[in-house]
Amino acid sequence: GVHTKIIAGLYTTDDHSIGELSMFPGIMAQTVSLCPQIDVMLGDALYSNRKICSIADEYGITPYFLPKTNATFRSKGVASWKTMLYGFVDDTQSWMEQYHMRSISESVNSMIKRKMPTKIRKKLPQRKKTEENLKINMHNLRQYSYLRHTNPEMIKDYRELYLK
Repeated sequence: GVHTKIIAGLYTTDDHSIGELSMFPGIMAQTVSLCPQIDVMLGDALYSNRKICSIADEYGITPYFLPKTNATFRSKGVASWKTMLYGFVDDTQSWMEQYHMRSISESVNSMIKRKMPTKIRKKLPQRKKTEENLKINMHNLRQYSYLRHTNPEMIKDYRELYLK
């Protein structure tokens, strides 16, 4: 997330024919289940399409995806698409301020590479997946510990989450 830099949704695959967009619905469901208070989704032009906007809309999330150069205002049944584009055109400066929060969440990639610079060494697909998940979990634990001491109001007590 933008404020916590904790990764809430993850999907990995060895199949290079599967693109990021096909993984989006599953990652979105994971993210919403772990962060139900999410209200804004930020993304680059790859995610700027009506299908992705409608998925975000299903969860009540406002999309901020950088519009492609050939984007049109035709909503084709996706109200959040039109709202997003009109927000971009009507007040570009404040829309871009919101959109550029994305660079904060993108810094997570460099944080992981800085702390764990070695590449994935495993060869078997299941072991590669395990190693990738461990990297993400180590990052999340580090961030959780950091936030617990610096901004305890930003995180929930683990007892509330797991000891119900």
